[in-house]
Amino acid sequence: MARLIDPKNIISLTLSNWFNR
Repeated sequence: MARLIDPKNIISLTLSNWFNR
């Protein structure tokens, strides 16, 4: 998981995870 990770992408993933909770 180390290929030009964009901050927006991380935020989207985090939000998705929180919502999935």
